[in-house]
Amino acid sequence: MCFAKTEQYLAALEASSTGAAIVPKLFPSINGKTLIRVEDPGLAFIRALELFSPGESFTGIHESAVVASSARLGEKLCIGPNAVIEEGARIGSGVTIRAGAFIGADVTIGDDSEIGPNASILHGCKIGRDCLLHPGVCIGLDGYGFRWLGDHHHKIPQLGIVVIGDNVEIGANACIDRATLSETRIGGGTKIDNLVHIAHNNNVGKHVIMAALVGIAGSCKIGDGAVLAGQAGIIDHVRIKEGVLVGAKALVTKNFGANSKVWGIPARSLDKTRKHLAAMGRLPGLFRHLNKLEEELEELKQRLAELGKKIKVRSAFPA
Repeated sequence: MCFAKTEQYLAALEASSTGAAIVPKLFPSINGKTLIRVEDPGLAFIRALELFSPGESFTGIHESAVVASSARLGEKLCIGPNAVIEEGARIGSGVTIRAGAFIGADVTIGDDSEIGPNASILHGCKIGRDCLLHPGVCIGLDGYGFRWLGDHHHKIPQLGIVVIGDNVEIGANACIDRATLSETRIGGGTKIDNLVHIAHNNNVGKHVIMAALVGIAGSCKIGDGAVLAGQAGIIDHVRIKEGVLVGAKALVTKNFGANSKVWGIPARSLDKTRKHLAAMGRLPGLFRHLNKLEEELEELKQRLAELGKKIKVRSAFPA
């Protein structure tokens, strides 16, 4: 099965070996092909893929899992081999906790969430409903806080927690630090890619997108619907309003208003950065032109000097 969004794929579909295709309602008929006509072929194809997603290999609690007696467990759980659930944890119904995952004391996990293999959720942190944490995710590790005391860096205790909203997805080996005193927050519907680091005291809004290797320093605020492309970096205490698009590898050093598009190092408006890059592309030619002008100027200086000498000679022997 495949799908075609528009009629521009008609020839490719006719030449393909597929037996069935999901297409728009007005898509032309094709002999020998079964066409499933829908309003949104892309979305329908996603729904079809969901039907083929692998189900759970087992339900219940694996015999090698370690679950504290004071942990409160919901119904229809899947707790895999060597998973650990500590004292006072509250696990909602329909939750899946994969092999080797660690759930710390007093952690809360909402209904129907999935915690991937070897993921860690440290003490006191809260995970919403329908969340997906991929392998190796670490939630609630200490924020990076130290005070220089003249001869060494003294660690600042990190006593806060991480609170993650509903329907959040966090990619493999991403790390979200606990707050120093209050909460590091991730809004509902936010999607975080692999290897992202979110430092302590951050407040990330709803439906934010963060691609791989994004790094956000402490005490930043990211508005709803913002998009941070791969390897973007944000320094501490920056405010990014809703709908901001931060380009790949950009370094954000100041606040940006709603729906801004920024890029570059340091990040500027996208239009300004493009103009700067265009100007930089002209620099080699400008340098060559400047070198030529300098040579011509030097030649003119020499000719003027020679002319000056001739004028002096003539003035010494008047006619």
